[in-house]
Amino acid sequence: MPISLPTDERPSGSRASLQLPVVFQKLLTTRVRNVPVLNLLILVIFAYFLARLTTKYHQLYTKSSLVATMATNIVLYGIADTLAQSITAYCQQASFQERNLPYNIATYLETLVPRRPEDYFVDYGEDGEISVHQVEDTTESALPTFQVRRFAGFVFWGFLMSFVQVVWYSFLNAMYKDVPTFVSVLERVLTDQLCFSPVSLACFFTYGTLVIEQGSADDVKEKLYRVYLSTLACNFCLWFPVQFVNFLVMPKSFQVPFSSGVGVLWNCFLSLRNATS
Repeated sequence: MPISLPTDERPSGSRASLQLPVVFQKLLTTRVRNVPVLNLLILVIFAYFLARLTTKYHQLYTKSSLVATMATNIVLYGIADTLAQSITAYCQQASFQERNLPYNIATYLETLVPRRPEDYFVDYGEDGEISVHQVEDTTESALPTFQVRRFAGFVFWGFLMSFVQVVWYSFLNAMYKDVPTFVSVLERVLTDQLCFSPVSLACFFTYGTLVIEQGSADDVKEKLYRVYLSTLACNFCLWFPVQFVNFLVMPKSFQVPFSSGVGVLWNCFLSLRNATS
């Protein structure tokens, strides 16, 4: 008696919809120079937004400094975290290739030596099944993909910081109304770095641990203990000269975007620092 297999009676539209996750998975796993294609696509999109924002920034700033700062931070923080994730993906996959190189050479050399069947050891496991693809699956699954939650959390932090930055720069400009000189600019920089930076950095690590990583209060304490002081020292090395040039040379309307532009590299470093710690 012939056995007939059940046919798929679903309409063609439903079958096509099931292929969408496969296409999306392809976008996540396909890599160019060890970097996921999705990362490169997001960088291109945000670079386009940044180019458009650059041409419209002055017009937007005259209408609302808050909206201009908000749009700038969203774009720049998105670029910073995507760069950080791309760097992580590149470095981790490169390390996988280096670690697998001795294994591949050893495997190749073993194939040159004739073996008897009894020389091979097969591990059937506790359930009696052969685990053949354990090494490949572990290596493939360990390769990093784009982390949407981390990206969204980092961009949202930039959105929140836009409110703080506008108020803080308005306070500095109101407090130091003199013509920019070496002494007055030095006072602004010292006020900014000694009052604002330590607090904002502690808030960032707290936010990153609790919101992005969904950690606990103990995790916050441990992270601050391990990375806060060293990161603050790096902050002083970078932002003292940057803010000095910012307050001395840049017009008031461009002080926030200038610091945010330099902050792309700094925020990329912070994203890596928060994730790896």
